[in-house]
Amino acid sequence: MPEAAWRDRTWRRLTRQERWQRTKSGGSTARGPRWPVFDQVRRETDVLLFDQRGTGLSDRQPPCPYIQRFDDAKPLDREAALAALRRTAARCIAHWREEGVDLAAYTTAESAADIEDLRRALGVPRISLWGMSYGTHLALASLRLHGAGIERAVLIGVLIGVEGPDDTLKLPLSADTVLADLAAVARDQGFEDLTGMPRRMLARLSQEPVVGRSVMHRGREVALGAYDAQLAIAAALGRRSTQQMLPLLLRDAEQGDYDLLATLVLAVREELGEFRAMPLAMDVASGHSPHRRATAEAQAKESLFGDALNFPSPMIGEGLGLVDLGDAFRAPLRSDVPALFVSGTLDGRTPPANAEVLVPGFSAATHLLVRGASHDDELWLGNPNIAAHVAGFLAGRPVIDAELEVPPPAMAQGKLDLLMQKLGVGRGTALVALGMLVIFGIVVMTLLMRWRRSHRFRVHVSGPP
Repeated sequence: MPEAAWRDRTWRRLTRQERWQRTKSGGSTARGPRWPVFDQVRRETDVLLFDQRGTGLSDRQPPCPYIQRFDDAKPLDREAALAALRRTAARCIAHWREEGVDLAAYTTAESAADIEDLRRALGVPRISLWGMSYGTHLALASLRLHGAGIERAVLIGVLIGVEGPDDTLKLPLSADTVLADLAAVARDQGFEDLTGMPRRMLARLSQEPVVGRSVMHRGREVALGAYDAQLAIAAALGRRSTQQMLPLLLRDAEQGDYDLLATLVLAVREELGEFRAMPLAMDVASGHSPHRRATAEAQAKESLFGDALNFPSPMIGEGLGLVDLGDAFRAPLRSDVPALFVSGTLDGRTPPANAEVLVPGFSAATHLLVRGASHDDELWLGNPNIAAHVAGFLAGRPVIDAELEVPPPAMAQGKLDLLMQKLGVGRGTALVALGMLVIFGIVVMTLLMRWRRSHRFRVHVSGPP
């Protein structure tokens, strides 16, 4: 089927299912933890929430029945794991093709064409884009391919940062930079030598694997090696929710307790072993330039975490027969469309350097740097001025380069802290709740003692002579 016809049919289906939501007054709303930001922006302009192809309820692909399970009794070996994952990915590709899935349709360029079709269907001359995490990558592709229909662009991560045209492959040393920045925060909260602890742990695990037990996995035991730890720590550095447990994890490991590490390792192994059609095809299609790959490989030799930040990419895409959009797609972008770049200093996935490389290509670019923000919700909610900047920019008001701060991550001091974080309960709230519980206990005990005294008195005066 011709691609244009495919898109027309898809758009009609999306329209019937109401795949976009109008959040202006009188329309439907999308509630969630980030709602206050959307609420402020929608007071300035209409906001349309769009499920790109292959996500949400838009054109779901069948799941792959093949999942790579790793042996809990063995530490992860990089080469063996890569070979197993490549075999599983190839089986998934074959399965999807047998099911009639056109994997060539799942590229960032095709999603950009869908956005252009959406603009035409709305009957408006231009739209503004609000790209989030991978959405910034898609927004930049839209600017390159369909820039005439774009009024403004906000490039802010769902979880933070800007992913440029050639940033699909992460630069490994960005993880080391975030670790060093976190070390200063952790030191103020009683954790010394956050950069030295992982080095010592990796040295120990290289000599002899250990066993950890994950409480989150019902006491499941797993053998842990150095590459397991590299993968787990590199993943944990991206988001505040896992950054907060990292100092405690490393301190426990120094004392011979690897249970927290086991929890992260099992989560990473499970995520590695499952493939979905859209993310796999999209990432392979966006690819990387020879220069980017050479830079990533050189940095992997210097990084404490090796190539763990990208594993199993870029190797996983080789030989799968998927589309590659080519170096022209990944070339530096130049645009006259006003753009607001937002990035955070503690983002281990899409660091501020990504935005700094892109800004010179825009004649009307503004950069909002959020100090202390990671690949997590605090980029949206950590400072009320973030939403104000986004809303003002989309409304067409002047916005200048600025730096904002969010509170530093509160590092877990013990496993009870981790439980409270999991439940979304702050330490102050927990102390208040504990105090109220103590007061309630005192009141109950006082009333009980009064009742007992009163009961004894009644028995005494009304008993037999």
